[in-house]
Amino acid sequence: MTNKTESDNDLLRHISLKDFLSFGMEEVAYIRPASMNGTMVFAIHAADGTPLAFHADQDSARALTRQNELEPVTLQ
Repeated sequence: MTNKTESDNDLLRHISLKDFLSFGMEEVAYIRPASMNGTMVFAIHAADGTPLAFHADQDSARALTRQNELEPVTLQ
């Protein structure tokens, strides 16, 4: 019998770059500080780095992310 973890790891070793970049697209959004027109904002990005939205504060960015059924991950 094959260990599920070993099987999953083997699949991840052979994943294509395209599939890797789309991994988590439907589940995760990244929030990070950014500058927009000289003002500090928090940028929300899809898992592949596509900008989705900007908010003035981190709490609002996290709330918006959750309202859209995505799990926020904060990057510094």
